[in-house]
Amino acid sequence: MKEAHDKWGPKKLVELLRIDDPSVAWPSPSTAGQWLDRLGLVNKRRFKRRHSSVHREMREANEPNKTWCADYKGQFKMLNAQMCYPLTVTDHASRLILACRAHPKIMTQPVKQAFERLFQEYGMPEVIRSDNGVPFASPGLARMSTLAVWWIRLGIYPERTMPGRPAQNGRHERMHRSLKLELPLGENLIEQQLLLEHFRHEFNYIRPHEALGMKRPGDLYVPSTRAYPGCLPDVEYAAEMEVRSVRQNGSIMWKGKLVFVSEALSGERIGLKEVEDDVWDLYLCDYPLGRLGRGMSRVQASNV
Repeated sequence: MKEAHDKWGPKKLVELLRIDDPSVAWPSPSTAGQWLDRLGLVNKRRFKRRHSSVHREMREANEPNKTWCADYKGQFKMLNAQMCYPLTVTDHASRLILACRAHPKIMTQPVKQAFERLFQEYGMPEVIRSDNGVPFASPGLARMSTLAVWWIRLGIYPERTMPGRPAQNGRHERMHRSLKLELPLGENLIEQQLLLEHFRHEFNYIRPHEALGMKRPGDLYVPSTRAYPGCLPDVEYAAEMEVRSVRQNGSIMWKGKLVFVSEALSGERIGLKEVEDDVWDLYLCDYPLGRLGRGMSRVQASNV
């Protein structure tokens, strides 16, 4: 069993053996670990010292489809010397890998197409958590990207980790560590995709997970009840809000002047809500974008 899953520890191996044949009195994981160690089959890991740091609170996600996590695992060269950029998407609560796609480069359109397929197959989550890199975010107002705009229009909240704080997406990063350890290199993108699918199947339906009580993610995940509509719903704002259309250059006309908002919002209708005398908060649907102060010609970022 260790030869078949050389990166797995004794807890997973014993649990897998127990599932295969529950009639056998299998040893405890600690005893199995000693046996493996005597045979030189244990890879010692060096643990990095963890430094305490302040974290932004992420939304609770104790049920499937409350939060999906998305990221690009670090790129690597395949056997043909071409680069592979694996896009990974997981369900936070169940840890199920929803997608593991081999891309030749990081581009918005393939990511959007991948999510569209996921929405059609699994339904839609409430939140999608990512880092601040492209194509999930941008350096602009509210770190808005065209992908994030699409999610917001569908009623999905884009949640972003703080820069340099991968632990805020710790479950996803832990999966990436297993992927890095266990994924063989393919000859090309097609072969690499087949290898990614093999890893995804094993991770979801064969590998016992200690954090899940030695269950498999496939035992816990259920599809979302939020069906993908196939097209973007109309944007509606409260009657007391001012509504402006964002021009192709990312600006709106406000009190006779052009005010730049974000190019990612080009073609969208945004709402402005007066919160103080001539102080306005800007929204895309119900997602806060920033604040336009009295006499200001530039939108200030919101603390989101």
